[in-house]
Amino acid sequence: MVSVKSLLCLAVFAGCGDNALPDYKDNDEDPYFHWDGQSNVGAYDVDTLSPAELERVLQRIDALDDEVLVLYAHASPQGVSAATLDAIFARARDAGIETLTFADLARGGPKRPGIAVTFDDFEIDAWYGFRDLFDRYDARVTFFVTRYQEWTDDGRQKLHVLYDEGHDIEAHGVHHAYICQYTVDHTLTAYVADEVMPSVEILRADGFAPVAFAFPGGAMGNAIVDMLAPDIPITRGTTQLPE
Repeated sequence: MVSVKSLLCLAVFAGCGDNALPDYKDNDEDPYFHWDGQSNVGAYDVDTLSPAELERVLQRIDALDDEVLVLYAHASPQGVSAATLDAIFARARDAGIETLTFADLARGGPKRPGIAVTFDDFEIDAWYGFRDLFDRYDARVTFFVTRYQEWTDDGRQKLHVLYDEGHDIEAHGVHHAYICQYTVDHTLTAYVADEVMPSVEILRADGFAPVAFAFPGGAMGNAIVDMLAPDIPITRGTTQLPE
């Protein structure tokens, strides 16, 4: 049975056209980072997982060799639960696998197993509320931030606390615009100029050091990733967890 989430993703990709198909260099949104300088990586969604779905993710952590499994979540009421995060971090700790950020991936280094847990959007209060859980497992995560120009001073201060505690702050768009929809009437160059780079620059201006971009909705493709690569070493899409 096809899930509602899968149908929504298919609808997004259907409008992308040749420039935004999720193909990147034949890896087809591989959710693993292989320490080979790749410019794009997919990610498994860990929001609202059933017990069986969570077990499949945990099994993938157990099977890691010299690659990094990338996961993404939201902290909205329909997003990831603390229990799911606890299970993921606990399995990684028990397996001796480190948690890594996108800044770590961009720096490269020797091949080693890891998990990279990422959060999208702007739920800063919920992110902040996970601090004790992160601390319990000495886990560092990546926050892909959108609409930062609309954040309150309190929200920005909390984001800086997370950054000072070792977490990674990266870009997720100025207005969370889907590339598939945006490029109906605009070019890829306009998307980079209007949506991507300003979201990087506003974070840099506030003292962060972003090196990555997560595509809203997960839609991307070879053309846009290659266009960003000179300025943004690594980008993130999304991957459907196999049934």
